[in-house]
Amino acid sequence: MPEENEDDWTKGVTTGMIGATLRMSGAFYDFSSPAARKHALGEEGYGASMLLTSETFLKEHPLLSFEYIGDYDDEGRPTPLPADMVSRLEKKYGQQCKRSEIGFRIQDKYLYGVIQFKPQGTKVLALEVLSDGKDLWTEEHWGDCRDGEEGSVWNVDDGGEYFLSGLVAVVQGDEFPILFFTRSAPESTTPGWMTVKDGKFVRATLEAYYMYYQ
Repeated sequence: MPEENEDDWTKGVTTGMIGATLRMSGAFYDFSSPAARKHALGEEGYGASMLLTSETFLKEHPLLSFEYIGDYDDEGRPTPLPADMVSRLEKKYGQQCKRSEIGFRIQDKYLYGVIQFKPQGTKVLALEVLSDGKDLWTEEHWGDCRDGEEGSVWNVDDGGEYFLSGLVAVVQGDEFPILFFTRSAPESTTPGWMTVKDGKFVRATLEAYYMYYQ
């Protein structure tokens, strides 16, 4: 940002360029192949999140297949996690499920989804969940609520619902898959990765991009 504009609230954040006249210094990338660029932009021309990596990385971490297997009914309710998974998680955490959502199947072996429990006073717990059908690995995300009402807890305007991350790519790690994801809300996009480490499902955030529209 221009040094003379010290009060601008966007100073220090990475901003989206869709519809914005603001320009920030930094690196800009484009595809050398017009066909690849057209594919990356998609049919609507809005672009997509992608994983850029080296050939060496791919040799050491081959790509794994994955597919989205969730859906929503006519009332906007997501396909829940399998009942046995929900039951095991309720027992493990001693809480009652309010909402769960099935997400992606990975390599016909792993299942990724999320679950959130009913509020416990002024706190509410949501979990990222990965399962191979036998074992369950979870990552906890606590949120604050008021008198049992969630409001917007984990993201701006989330309506009290902990939503799925979108998978961009999945590669094979040393033992467990590494899930590269984006979490997109109206105000921001956050890329990162998830995997199982030391018996726990962990999530690392790489950056937060603010969607600055004018």
